[in-house]
Amino acid sequence: MIIDGANGSFQCSAGLLQEWDLFFVHSFAAEPCPKHLRPAMAEFLTRINYGLFSGAFELDLEDGEIRAKTSVDFRGSQLDTALVRNTVETNWLLMDRHLPGLQAILRGESPLAAARLTGHSD
Repeated sequence: MIIDGANGSFQCSAGLLQEWDLFFVHSFAAEPCPKHLRPAMAEFLTRINYGLFSGAFELDLEDGEIRAKTSVDFRGSQLDTALVRNTVETNWLLMDRHLPGLQAILRGESPLAAARLTGHSD
């Protein structure tokens, strides 16, 4: 599905790994990171991942795909509407909040400046 957030649009998918009792959500940046910007993107994502309580960003170093991921392990309980909603909403907020920083890296800005755009400090 396509999500229209406050800072831009992005694709999102969700899935269920029944054998692990795991529900997950992935949101994908609209465009891959070009090869020459991947070191800067990797630094930016490391900066913003540090301190996140729920979810994380990933960068595929081979093709430049950038995604935010959230998941919930519901082993020993039931996957209910609240767990699904919270996992999905956390993912969408995570991606939307950090889109300005992702876009800044793609424009050639420094990882530190991009992180500051998203509310992260040194």
